[in-house]
Parts: sequence; structure tokens; C-alpha cells
Amino acid sequence: MVRSPLGSIVSLVFLLFVTHTAVHAQINFGVNALRGANEALTTWGELGKYLSAELGQPVHIVPLKVMDLVAEVVLKDIRFAVVNPVQMVHMQEIFQATPLVSLNSPLGPRF
Repeated sequence: MVRSPLGSIVSLVFLLFVTHTAVHAQINFGVNALRGANEALTTWGELGKYLSAELGQPVHIVPLKVMDLVAEVVLKDIRFAVVNPVQMVHMQEIFQATPLVSLNSPLGPRF
């Protein structure tokens, strides 16, 4: 059975927030902006709307500059990010980040 990456992301994010007694604060969700901020927002905007509705908290999609990923994560208070595998290793080393899901296409992992 093939699981939808969106369903996996939603399930994990929901599980994380159910276990916290979180104040209704904005959740910043970072995405790589390889082709600019506008295209990143167009590509991932619906995910932000969906997560906001499911979690009952505002989820803000934040385009991240690939070259400044670490600084962007710190400065923009990113709590979750969609990054490539190399970036994930880098974030694990710096932030002790934990990978939650992996996106796959019919041709295999997206990298």
C-alpha cells in the first residue's frame, strides 16, 4: 500500500501538536524556494491551508533560500521544513533535527 506524502505529513504534524498543550501560535513551515518565493508559495500554499484547517492553528508556508538555509531556519523560527536529503543531514548536525517523512515520486525519492 502506498501512502500519500501529504497524509503522512499531516498525521505526524497532528500527532506532534496533540501531545502539546500549545498556544494558538503561528506554525512556520519552511520549503525550499529553488525557483523563487512566488513559485514555492504556489506549489506549497495549499498544504499550508490544509494543515491550518486540520490543526486549528495558522500554518505559514515560508520559502527558504537554499544558500542561506541555516540562517533562514533560525531567523524565521521554522518548526518544520521540506528539504532535500543533504540538507537534512546538515540540519541534523546543527539543530539535532529529526526527519519525519520522505517525499517519493513514481520514479523514486525526490532529490
